[in-house]
Amino acid sequence: MKKTLYLLFAVSITLFALSSAVMAGSSATTIYKWSQPIDQIAGETHNGQPVYNGWDQPSWNPINLNPIYRQVADDWECNDNRPVTDIHWWGSYVNWPAPTPMWRPRAFWFGMYTDVPAPATGGGWSHPGDLIWQYTTPVNGYQEVFVGYDKDPRDGTIIDSTFQYNVVLPETAWFRQDPTANSIYWLSIVAIYSTAPEPFFWGWKTRPHYFQDDAVTLNTNGGWDRVGYIDTTNNFQSWDTAFELSTVPEPSSLLALGMGVVGLAGFIRRRM
Repeated sequence: MKKTLYLLFAVSITLFALSSAVMAGSSATTIYKWSQPIDQIAGETHNGQPVYNGWDQPSWNPINLNPIYRQVADDWECNDNRPVTDIHWWGSYVNWPAPTPMWRPRAFWFGMYTDVPAPATGGGWSHPGDLIWQYTTPVNGYQEVFVGYDKDPRDGTIIDSTFQYNVVLPETAWFRQDPTANSIYWLSIVAIYSTAPEPFFWGWKTRPHYFQDDAVTLNTNGGWDRVGYIDTTNNFQSWDTAFELSTVPEPSSLLALGMGVVGLAGFIRRRM
């Protein structure tokens, strides 16, 4: 009798896990569709907190200004048809050194763009193309957690605080890949303010180059400039931004879990 109860309990737990994975998606499973996280400097701390390699690239806009004029985007590779369900990213407020922000954004806007590849000849770089998906959080509809400080590689200073941000997208707003489209997309993240947040405007945290072309920033002519800097040897150093995209489990994983439930149920029936 005890063995039967244990098996019934096991089936219940398995069914709960299966339903949670299906209903909650990545918020329950933390499965990454794409991951290029912030770059922590090993062994270095500031005020007892971790130090990260990068700076805040301005990406913000007042709510009443259209189109966006301070915008950063970065490319990523989509290799399967699972949707993007959660967005995780890092950023801060330029020249802000405290663990608690003074002036938080009203909301965040996310945009997904197609890829315009770099020219085959003549130089240049890839950049965002058509806007194919967008989502704006509700007011204060995002999580912000202090995680340490950044060290600006351009001059070696440790100034800005670093925050991690998380947003779980409602299922109706999941980004779903077009199976016939190019697998390279560009994600843009922009902080939205009620008014201009000078002097501590928000910036997307950079990290050393990770994938394909550099991150890009919108210029005043409507074009895209590379994110990076000229080093002391007059060479351009490529940089990306820090973010991760979560998704749901592979269908094959859910099928295997379901088959396990069926097997357990059959075993219990035979025992009873």
